[in-house]
Amino acid sequence: MSDLLSQLRSALAAAKPGSPEYLDIINELAYETRIEGPEEALALAQEGYELAQKLDYPRGLAFAKRNMGLVHFFQNDYEKSVSMLNEARVWFGENDEPAGLGTTYAFLGMAYWSFGDFQQGIEYMLQALSGVRGVGRPREEAWVLTGLGNFYFDIKDYEQAQKCYLEAIELFKQIDLPLGIGRVKNGLGNVELGLGNIEAACRLQHESLKVFRGLENEHAASKALNDLGNIHRETGRLGAALDFYSESLEMRRRVDYPPGQATTLLELGQLFQMQEKYDKAIRHLDEALEVSTRIFAKPKMFRAHKSLSEIYKARGDFEKALEHYEKFHELDEEVYHQDVDSRIRNMQAVYAAESTAKEAEIYRLKNVELKEKNDHLEKTLQQLNAAQAQILQTGKMAALGNLVAGLAHEMNNPVGILNSAADVTDRGVGRILELLSQNGLSVEVEENRALKKAVDIVQLNTRTVTQTAERISRIVDSLKSFSHLDQAEFQLTSINDRIDNTLTLIRHRLHSGITIIKNYGQIPQLMAYPNDLNQMFMNLLLNAAEAIEDDGTITISTRSDKSAARIEISDTGKGIPEALQKELFEPGFTEDGDRIRMRTGLYSSYNIVEKHQGQISVKSQPGKGATFTIRLPLED
Repeated sequence: MSDLLSQLRSALAAAKPGSPEYLDIINELAYETRIEGPEEALALAQEGYELAQKLDYPRGLAFAKRNMGLVHFFQNDYEKSVSMLNEARVWFGENDEPAGLGTTYAFLGMAYWSFGDFQQGIEYMLQALSGVRGVGRPREEAWVLTGLGNFYFDIKDYEQAQKCYLEAIELFKQIDLPLGIGRVKNGLGNVELGLGNIEAACRLQHESLKVFRGLENEHAASKALNDLGNIHRETGRLGAALDFYSESLEMRRRVDYPPGQATTLLELGQLFQMQEKYDKAIRHLDEALEVSTRIFAKPKMFRAHKSLSEIYKARGDFEKALEHYEKFHELDEEVYHQDVDSRIRNMQAVYAAESTAKEAEIYRLKNVELKEKNDHLEKTLQQLNAAQAQILQTGKMAALGNLVAGLAHEMNNPVGILNSAADVTDRGVGRILELLSQNGLSVEVEENRALKKAVDIVQLNTRTVTQTAERISRIVDSLKSFSHLDQAEFQLTSINDRIDNTLTLIRHRLHSGITIIKNYGQIPQLMAYPNDLNQMFMNLLLNAAEAIEDDGTITISTRSDKSAARIEISDTGKGIPEALQKELFEPGFTEDGDRIRMRTGLYSSYNIVEKHQGQISVKSQPGKGATFTIRLPLED
């Protein structure tokens, strides 16, 4: 590789600046330095793209777009990355450039890997392999095989992963590329660890480390050291694990690699936690938390908070344990939703970019069949959105059930203590007054204003405590009922009770200007899924509350006829434009500043009504509020 880079740099120096030849060399150099010199590759890719835009040179522009696609990928701008890569892919396919097409497919495979779509990623990597094989580009073929091996490893297909790695290492040996050999040995070591072959895993990781040290590549060497630490920790050789982690951390600090530092600090913290050396564990985890916070690495932050919570709990410091536990769950929730939103947005970007590319091919080839395939892709995406929405909803309700179970359990004892204490106080005051009366002192009590006031305050306080405890009990009961704990999934259900329980739980979400009016009719119990009905009523009520900006009213009316229960939820909010009403019950996306969020509430409500073989409809005029009407069939 060093000889090739020297040749390219010499050729660049001899080429005329700003010429197509100069651009070709810039593009090639940017591609070849992407692994060993990512910062140089970034600068070259940007220079090549800017030059390509000035020249009327389509081939140079296509390769520049391929390189910039990779740059945007490493900068986490997936929308631009996929757009650039697809534009390059179309040109390479139309102009018979198999090497360019193969490497572009490889980068697209990496993009899909980051989205979590391993199947599509593997398909692209296989297309990449097909593109680079047999065209005299052994380096590209070896790196694509290495990437394909990583895909198979991640889905735990160790046999295929090992096959890819072994093919790759033979190619790297043929072209004498030590860095590639080291990378493949690292992958093979991970495969052996996955298969439970600890001795082979250690041997391969040590061989990989030897290669990286020979290349003086501390960035790669620090990863091998960290991986060796993980192997030894998993096998109980904690002293050896500590040595590897310590050396890895020292190296990562020396090369100024904060993400790697945070990872190794976390591993050290967990190692000391296993040994119950809590002071050392806390020191390393605190540093990991500081580094992670500085680089905004939220997954590492919530991992640090989780370990710190466990350690402080083990030490009996429940206040600090709770503090870290709450932060862990807060970050976990943020990371989860950001991850889901990011995946949806990225998949949407992939779809939009691929649709654009396909449309270009349609107009170029006038191919009706391809147009039908493009329509099918759009329908598939809609189905994906629907499935994603259902997964989100299911996950939220499962999390709510777990939360409520813990909450109910934890609150029973303190509520019981409150009731008992209030009862003892009340009976004690009553007994004192009784004894005073028996001894003829009741008149003195009545005449002693200070004593009478003290007695009245104690009795009032007792009633206040009792009422507060009862209120807490009602809230807990509403939570249990809402989350459908300890009940059959499909059962006789009271519609009015479902609505009341939901109102209790969302009361804090209704601002002071909102008035609730309930016009409940007599509705017989019906067979239903209570948990689903709770979610539907919550979605509709919160939707109504969000529509009211200042003062307004939410009216809930229920009644029944011989065949169905009818529920109407009306608000005096801003209303819904007619153009939006047709797609109101479909999943989609909304923009909230710079953040794109999935719209699932009304789509989920529609599915719940359909599940109960009912109907849901909406009537609305802008400025005059909206009314949602639900009909649920009654049993004959």
